[in-house]
Formats: sequence, structure tokens, C-alpha cells
Amino acid sequence: MKEKRFSFPLKDKIASLHLKEKWKGFRDKYGHKIYPFIFCFALILLDVSFRAIHLQAGSVGLFHWAPTLFTLCWSILLSSVIYLIPGLVKKILMGILLFIFAILTLVHATLYHIAGSFLSFSELAFAEDAAAFFSIDYLGFSFWIYFFVFLSVAIGVLAIILAPKKQKYRWLNTGIGSGCFILSFAGLFALHSAFYVPGGANKFSWTDTYDPHSDSAVYTEFNDANASLIFCGSYEYLFRSFTKILEDSAGIKQTREALDAYYASCSDERIPNEMTGVLEGQNVIAILLESIDTWMLTEEFMPNLYKIKQQSVDFSNHYTPLFLSAGTFNTEAALNIGYYLPVTGTNAYTYATNLYPYSLPQLFVNKGYTANSYHTLDGKYYNREIVHPHWGYDSFNDQSTLHFKGEPTCDTTLMESYEKIVCHDKPFFSYIITYSGHGPYTEKRQVIAEAHLETAKQLAKASGVHCDDEDTWNQYVRAIAHVRETDAMIGQLIEKMEADGTLENTAIVFFGDHYSKYLTDTDFIMELKGVDDMYRICNTPFFIYSNKLEHQVVDKVTSSVDMLPTIANLCNLDYNPRYSIGNDAFGEGGGFVCFKDYSWIDENMLWTPDYEGELTPEIKARCQEVVRVLNASWDTVKCDYFGYLAEKAEKENSKK
Repeated sequence: MKEKRFSFPLKDKIASLHLKEKWKGFRDKYGHKIYPFIFCFALILLDVSFRAIHLQAGSVGLFHWAPTLFTLCWSILLSSVIYLIPGLVKKILMGILLFIFAILTLVHATLYHIAGSFLSFSELAFAEDAAAFFSIDYLGFSFWIYFFVFLSVAIGVLAIILAPKKQKYRWLNTGIGSGCFILSFAGLFALHSAFYVPGGANKFSWTDTYDPHSDSAVYTEFNDANASLIFCGSYEYLFRSFTKILEDSAGIKQTREALDAYYASCSDERIPNEMTGVLEGQNVIAILLESIDTWMLTEEFMPNLYKIKQQSVDFSNHYTPLFLSAGTFNTEAALNIGYYLPVTGTNAYTYATNLYPYSLPQLFVNKGYTANSYHTLDGKYYNREIVHPHWGYDSFNDQSTLHFKGEPTCDTTLMESYEKIVCHDKPFFSYIITYSGHGPYTEKRQVIAEAHLETAKQLAKASGVHCDDEDTWNQYVRAIAHVRETDAMIGQLIEKMEADGTLENTAIVFFGDHYSKYLTDTDFIMELKGVDDMYRICNTPFFIYSNKLEHQVVDKVTSSVDMLPTIANLCNLDYNPRYSIGNDAFGEGGGFVCFKDYSWIDENMLWTPDYEGELTPEIKARCQEVVRVLNASWDTVKCDYFGYLAEKAEKENSKK
């Protein structure tokens, strides 16, 4: 009798049942013991892999003891909390934590890929605006980030599967879990105590002993997202971000007193120079050139704007440092209120509720001008419909009030409202925010590029620029098409102003809001600009046209906060230099630009945390000045300093 043979499918089924039996046995015997360790490892892997890929963003090594211990303690603390939670709740909490940390990792990677900076939690105020402009193309960062995020999540999911739905808690197990929690908590407390300097904001900001790159300063001040995350690790960075906001709120009284002392040390004397009042009485139009970079402003790519630039006062060493990833609002605020925006401790209401008595539109209104702002898109972006009137504008005008017939993302559509921009019954200050230069430079913005795309292809081919990456090349072509739409609007504006005579008595201020960061290959941008670092890449256009100004190139280093005092001096506006963080470009002060990590550029050098040369008295003095200026700027905005002064003055008047 022949032995009965099983078919392969049946054998496979038996093997499968056998594996399931083994897996169930393994899970029942060991799962409740090892799942916390597996989950802890998943958390550690997620942080360490991310920091390893982005080490260049900070100043400490991958296995520096500070981030290593911070991450280890947080991973153990979270895992022990999960271990002590009963039932199904632990599985749900594990899933939530994995999801949050994975998403945050991808957000950090995306922002670093686009703007060279990790997420600062002050920027959550602009999260909805950023989401409106999001493109899948911005996710083109390193494959290894995706790999390690997926691997970490997969390991975490394994821990969730192994975790028992019902866990028996014996005294020994509970004691071990509680002990791990207490030890990790004590470790975090000890690390915090080792680096945190009580009252550090006052000590670091206003004295000459501050080293902005010391471990204590990075941790206590927490102003540089990149340095802070690499130094603290992802989990401590998240925790410290929120505690920093609470600290800033709790320390307002101390901060205001420090600002009183700082501003008392600043002179309120206005020192005239040869450019004072040259534009007095002229109308002024300020035009924010969305994403227009120096490499774009050529005779071939932007003939109309290039022609104006050749007849203007051109500030060739102008920089727009990015303190927020919301780059447009970052520079918009610098022009209008004259301050660098704080990277911690603020929310969306700061800009719509604080007092700004020396804002640019308010200075013009005080001089007898009308002041109005114009943008083709919705005023809800960056809360402009509320923020702009609060800054001193008579009105903010968008597509809902201007009633465009054309496409609102195309800058030429704004010329449908030309008369509203220039026709006023007294001198006017009009602020125009362009849009067409905005990314992404893909088919998603085809409506902007369409009219200029064929010309852009020819110009790109003739530019002499070489790029092997097809995606980057296509973005380059479309970037040219986008800026030609902005250039067409500039051409129409000038033509209309010449035709009706408005140009004879009007000065036009042109400035870029940030470098062309929507080209997602940063190395390619650097090649186009001829720079090799993330500081000099922030060199952007700034020039002023008027028939009262002779063409000249000003090579003094200027920054976005210098625009307000420069315009105020030219127009002889009544501003108080004591409360001006920036400097008149034609005056003796200034000549440098600050970056959020306290690096700086002046006529002599770029100074960064990596500087290894001799620390001369001049360099030390500049470093101290940068620290004082940046912290004064940030603190003035965060604590509503001018609201405090107004309240203080009101109390003093009531006593008289």
C-alpha cells in the first residue's frame, strides 16, 4: 500500500499553523517581558538615526554624552510609563506616541530640506498657512530618513503586538517599572540642572560674558532650533520647547526691566547725513518680491526689474536672515515693525495685539500719508487682514476687496487695481506683496508659469547653467517662468506710472523676502549664487528707485531690519533711533547682519560657531553686540514692550 502524500498547499498550511503556534507561545511566554525594551529601542533608533543624518546642523557629535543621555532617559521614562499602564490603553498610547514622533521627525526633515532649519514651535502659529502652500516635492530629502522612520515605527508596532491586553502586575514587576521611571526622571532632572542657568535670559542677554555657543547657553536660551535639537535630542527638544514658552511668559517682568536698561543705554539722537530727507514728500511704494533671488535678477530673466535696478540705489550686500521658516512673514515684519522675530515664546496673536508705535506705516501716517497694503491672495494668510491694520495701515486689500477678474496667483492681476494703489488725495505709502515667485516650481503652479514657460526653457538653456538632475532642472526652468510673471507686473506698473505722471513723485522700494528656497536642491542654489554656506545664501535684492536718487551701489552690509530706519531717514519720518534695532544704511551705525544662532556677517568676515581663528577684541565686541541686539529684538516682541511702556505712562499720568 502506497504511503499517502500530502499536497504542498496542505504542508504549507500545517507549517503556517506550526509557526503561529510557536509565535503564540513566544508571545505568551516572553512578550510581556520584552515589549518595553523593544519600544524603548524604537524610540532611541528614531532619534539617533535622525541626528546622525543631520549632525552638520549642530555642534556636538552623535555620541556626545548630553543628547545620548537625554534620549536614553526619555526613552526609558516613556517606556516605563507605558509598562505601568494597564490593558488596552497602553497599546493605544504606544501607537499615539509612535505616530507623533514619526510625524515630527518628517516635519523636521522637510523644513530642514527647504529652509535649513528644524521646526521651531513658535512657528506652529503659521502651520495652517504653511500647509496651504505644501507640495509633495518638498519631501525629497534623504532616503535614509524614510528608511529609519519606517524601521523605527515597524519595531514600535512589534512592541505593540507583543504587549499583552491584560497584564498581571506583581510587586516585583511594578517595582521595576516604577524604579525605571524614577531613575529616568531623576536623570532628566540632573541633566536639566547641569545645563540650565536660572535667570539665564538676563545673564546671557545683557552682559559681556555670554558665549552663545556654550552648552549652557544653547540649552538655556534655546533660540537656535538646529543647535538645540542636535544637542538635546528629539524628545528633550520637544519638552524644552514648551517649557521655554512657559518660562518666557513667567519672566516678562524681569525681561521688561532688562529692556528698560538696554534701551536707556541707547541714544535717541538722530544724526542727519547727506541722504536725510532726500525723498521727503514723495509717495512711496514698497514691493515685497516673493522668492526673488539675486541670481534671478538678470537682464535676461527679469528685464523690467533689472532696468530699474540699474537706475536705483542698490544695496548689494543686503541679507534677509531667516528666524522663522515662514520666510515671507519673517521679512515682512522686519520691514514693517523693524524687529527680528523671536524663534520661541510667541503665538499668532503677538503680531495682532502688541503695540508697535514706531512701525513703518504708522510713521508714514504720522507724517500725513495714507498707508495701505495690497495682495492678490486671501488676507487670512499670516492673519494679514487683522495684523496690517494693527500695524498702522489704513486698510489691507486682497482678492475679496479688490474684486479681481484675473487669476489671483498671477502678479499681473494686481494691475487691475492700479488706480487704488496710486490714486489718493494726499501722499501715499502703498505696500505690495507679490506672489508669483512662490513655489513649488512644478505643474502644481502651472497657471503662473504657463504664459512664460517656453521662453523660460530657452533662457535656461542659454544661461550656461548645467544640471544633471532632471527634477532640479525642471524646477530651475519653472522658477524662471514664475519670476517672469512678477517682472511682467513690474513692467506694467512702471508703464502706467510713467503714463499718468505718478512716477515723477514716487519712490519705489524693492526687496526680496528670502532666497529662492523653493528650489529644493540647496547645493544647486549655492552654485547659482556662488556661495558655499547657509549664511551667505541669504543675500537678497534690496534697492530703491526715485528720480531724486542717483544710481549708486552701496556695499555696506545691510539686513532686513535696516530697511525701516533707512526709509525713515530718506523720507525724514519722525522715528526714534533708540527703539530701532536696525540702522540707517547711510549712517555710521550697523554694517552687519545677525543670524539666529548668533553668527554674523560684516564687511570683514563671516563669524560662525565653527570659527577657529584668533578672537580679536573687535570680533569679541561684535559678538557681544549681536547677542544684545538679537535678544533685545526678540524680547521686545515677546513681552509687548511698547504696550508695557504705554501702560506705564498711563499710570504715571493718572497719578499727576
